[in-house]
Order: sequence, then structure tokens, then C-alpha cells
Amino acid sequence: MAIQNNLPTPVIDAIQEHHGTGLVSFFHHKASLQLEMDFYEKGRNANTQVREGDFRYPGPKPQTRETAIVSLADAVEAASRSLEKITPGNIESLVNDIIEDRRNDGQLDCCELTQADIHKLKQTFTSTLLTMLHGRVSYPKNENIGKSAGNVPAGSG
Repeated sequence: MAIQNNLPTPVIDAIQEHHGTGLVSFFHHKASLQLEMDFYEKGRNANTQVREGDFRYPGPKPQTRETAIVSLADAVEAASRSLEKITPGNIESLVNDIIEDRRNDGQLDCCELTQADIHKLKQTFTSTLLTMLHGRVSYPKNENIGKSAGNVPAGSG
């Protein structure tokens, strides 16, 4: 679809590479649990295993710094939505865990991100998510607010 719509090559690359060959862990875990249930409930062959490769994106891995940054930003933003408690520590841990998981899985092996880049990304993602996800003060609902002030011009008080 991106090619059909003549999107620029760097955008097409980012679309194709941003998941890399990463594991779709939710579905892999679900399939593993199902296999275990089948074994205990139905006595299926204990040697059967869920193949991790069946639950990986086809790739390729990010080839440039830019596509790697898109990949990491996408992952941390998506995961941040599942946080139950938004605290600086929770967000920092989430960002660190995701980036380290991607590194350990080899997803950053084909791009040219440096250690300094990764450090800067961790800081930037953490501060950006803190800004995006901060809570708002709950104001009490008062139906009388604005009724008497409705006749007063803005900025005259």
C-alpha cells in the first residue's frame, strides 16, 4: 500500500523494518499455554513445542538509525499504554526493559545506533512518555461556576 501510494523510500523502509524479526510474545505465550493445557487435558505428545520462529515478524531488522528509532519509539509507546501506575520509575523501567530486550534479541544489530544514541533515546523516551501520560488534576464539578461570571469580560478580573 505504501508503494502503491508512492510514499518516500525511507517511509516504506520504516514500515517494513520497524517490527524487525521480533517475537510477537503475547501470541507466542498464549500458544505455549494452550499447548500445555492440551497436554494436561488431552494427553497430547509432550515433545510437541511451540516454534518461536512461527511467532516472529518476517523482517528485515531495522537497517538505519532512523528506522531503529521508529521501531523503539513504537514499542515503548505501545507498551506504555498498558502501565497501570504511571510513575517516573515505572516508565524508566519500561523503556530500559524494552530497549534492552530489543538489543538482546539482535533487533538493533543491522543499524548504526551507538551506545550514546541508546542512552539518549532512553532519556528522551522516558521524558516524553512522562509528559504524554501525566495525570491531570481532578477538579470538582460545580454547576454554579460560570453562571455569575458569564457577564464578566475575560481578563477583567
